[in-house]
Amino acid sequence: GKTETTKIALRCLATVSATRGRERDLAGSNPAGDKKKDSVSYGQSGSNANTSNTKNTPTLESKLCDANPALEAFGNARTTRNDNSSRFGKLTQIGFCESGTLRGARVETYLLEKSRVVTQAIGERNYHVFYQLIAGASDIEKKEWHLADDVSFYKYCAGGRSSPNVGPGKSKQESESGASSTHIDGVDDAFQFGETQRSLRMVGLSDTEIASVFKTLAAILWLGNVEFENTEVDGEDDAARVVFGDARAALKICAKLLGARPDSLEKALTTKKLVLGGVTQDEVLKKMDAGKACETRDALAKATYASLFKWLVGKVNKSFAKEERRFQAGALESSSSETSSSESFSSGNFPSPAGWCTTLSVLDIYGFEQFNRNSFEQLCINYANEKLQQGFNKHLFTLEQDLYAAEKIDWRDVRFTDNAPCVGLIENRPVGLLGLLDEQCAFPRATDATFARKCADELVKLELGNKDVQEAVLGHGLTGEKTCAEIPKTFVPNKSDPERGFTIRHFAGDVQYDPAGFLDKNKDDVSPDALFVLSSSKDEFVKTLGTYADQSAVDSNKDGSSQNHHQKKTKQSVGALFKTQLNSLVQKLDTCAPHFIRCVKPNPYCAPDVFDDQLVLKQLRCCGVLEVCRISTQGYPTRHTFRGFAERFGFGSSTGSQISFKGSTGAQRDKTVENSEKQLCVSILADHGVPTDQYQLGITKVFMRAGSVGRMEDLRTRRVLAATTFQKCHRAKTAREGFLRLKNATKWAQLFRKGKRQREWFLAVLVKRAHAASKVQSFVRGVAARRFAVQLRLEKETAAALTRKAELEAKEQAELTAKTQAERDAKEHAEALEAERVRAEQREESERIETEKATEAERIAAVEKAAEAE
Repeated sequence: GKTETTKIALRCLATVSATRGRERDLAGSNPAGDKKKDSVSYGQSGSNANTSNTKNTPTLESKLCDANPALEAFGNARTTRNDNSSRFGKLTQIGFCESGTLRGARVETYLLEKSRVVTQAIGERNYHVFYQLIAGASDIEKKEWHLADDVSFYKYCAGGRSSPNVGPGKSKQESESGASSTHIDGVDDAFQFGETQRSLRMVGLSDTEIASVFKTLAAILWLGNVEFENTEVDGEDDAARVVFGDARAALKICAKLLGARPDSLEKALTTKKLVLGGVTQDEVLKKMDAGKACETRDALAKATYASLFKWLVGKVNKSFAKEERRFQAGALESSSSETSSSESFSSGNFPSPAGWCTTLSVLDIYGFEQFNRNSFEQLCINYANEKLQQGFNKHLFTLEQDLYAAEKIDWRDVRFTDNAPCVGLIENRPVGLLGLLDEQCAFPRATDATFARKCADELVKLELGNKDVQEAVLGHGLTGEKTCAEIPKTFVPNKSDPERGFTIRHFAGDVQYDPAGFLDKNKDDVSPDALFVLSSSKDEFVKTLGTYADQSAVDSNKDGSSQNHHQKKTKQSVGALFKTQLNSLVQKLDTCAPHFIRCVKPNPYCAPDVFDDQLVLKQLRCCGVLEVCRISTQGYPTRHTFRGFAERFGFGSSTGSQISFKGSTGAQRDKTVENSEKQLCVSILADHGVPTDQYQLGITKVFMRAGSVGRMEDLRTRRVLAATTFQKCHRAKTAREGFLRLKNATKWAQLFRKGKRQREWFLAVLVKRAHAASKVQSFVRGVAARRFAVQLRLEKETAAALTRKAELEAKEQAELTAKTQAERDAKEHAEALEAERVRAEQREESERIETEKATEAERIAAVEKAAEAE
């Protein structure tokens, strides 16, 4: 979509600029091409590249891309048709110097949708940064800022409120519908929170400022949980007070985060100071009911967030301006210089864009919107698209027809949809939709219903009687086709009840608007007492935001006398301010050469590989692409000056052979060209066989219909190809012949040179070989002699060894014989001893047996004797 396309364009420009800057640094500070200079930081000069911190210093190119995550987090939200819809317009102006290096940048914003902070439609989300804060804050940060773990706990992020809350609770249906839209598939809010923090650091915010930003966001979330109830105070039945319990706890936390006292914040939300007329200017404190207190609470939340967003955009521009000043100085500034520079930036003293050689502006603005319920924001968004479409028509349609008229081309106007009546209906004064809205805002008793009725009465009457509007419509191709009565009306009131709404016929379709809330959103009133809570805060950051909120109001006292915070201030309405910004934007675009990028949504389901033909065709029709195609086919999209046409297409033709504008003097031209340039073009066209109904001749140019020039270009291409082919062949033949001659001469020169070198080499080789042969012979003889000497020595050693071996063998034989004899003697002696021992044992055994026998005989005798005795 538009947001992603814008980021791609900015990334491309930053990359090209960085490359140019690096090439310039290498060429200027290092002509010899020292590779060490490749580490030069993009966008800085070579003198700055030698510093130690250059590599880590953010450059203008990096800041240009790194500022997007922060701006998206604070300015984009999920809608029913887009998960990352830009809820503000952004114009990024990029300045380049003559070398193509990025010189400076500015960011301008238009109409931040502040109402989204306090209420969202079913299926939509608040701004991304709130969900990122809850998902990505650390436990310490959550404890410091009193953040809950569930984002649906906060009423401003749980689907918003369809009507002011009176009482402590919300319906179950509202809570469920809000909770269902707090998460986006495929998006990690915790990761995006880290990207947002990194982006804030890249644009120059300190850690303290970043913490203050998120603390303020937490205060806005807690402010949404402050609820009111009606009670009887001093006889007044509809006096509002903060509900006891969770609502009062939310009040205390919000006051703490804003650096204010809880009783002062409650008093600012539930009461209003009125200044009575007269000389004394007495003040009266009026208590508000719960509904008015809710409106004041929401107004304070919107004003705080808008001031925070404005402050953030200012910091981004200051960061760009600091880099621009650094670029102009040609060297990195010291810390003291940066401090003084930051002070000058805070006063709005930015470097002048007059020093930029070329400016490229990228506009990323909300597209045409049509929802089930369309309110004041959709009117402003569609009004912006009407103005841009009017510029598109002027650039592509009106200027086209003016060119035909200036060239006196016989061509009937092609009817196209002119949205001038719709633009006039919205922005005209005093009878215009925005004019009537401002008029109704000035009446104390005016309501949204009276505004709708006033529009129904005045705008319908205006369209019926305004001849300028009719002529604006009839003057663009409608003449003779429709009468004034048949012209479709731009404003259509509700037929049953004009006070319930109205329909505006925009260029992209009919949109029915609900007037509820138009007056409040246009006035965008914030209680001075509520703003005083910000400006009197103990927190310096919140006090700064209060200053930004006060700057949006214009002091009605023109003589510069001081006023208290509660004195009446007049303030430009949102519609009038947006109209002024839009006119300024259109003026800037008119001074540029515009290039339009049309983003087409292929299907309503955000699904890949799904192409809805009817949806795409409707978008192409709404954004005017089909009108461009139709005008191209019916008109003359191709045009050339007479001279340029003859120079381009006269080649190879019977008349073109006599024409040579390039490099010829005036006398030669007069002599060669007998006819006028126009007649020569006619001859060329006839030579190419172009029918007369396919072209027209203007005063200075040839106009041709689509397709005709294609055939001429094809014939010219074939003729040029034939000529270049002939030239190529002829040049190749000439070059080839010369090459062959040079090759033959070179070959003979190489032969003589190689023969001489070979002879010299051969003689050198012979000398080396003779020297080597003598060395080899001496080496071989030496080897043979050494081998013979070794052989003699070995023979002597062998004979001596054999002699010693025989002696040893004889000695060993004698020793063996002696040893054998000794062993034999020892063995015989041992055998003799053994036999003697055996004989001794046998004798002893015999004696023992004899003894035993004698003993036994004596015993037997003794026994027998005893027996006999008995």
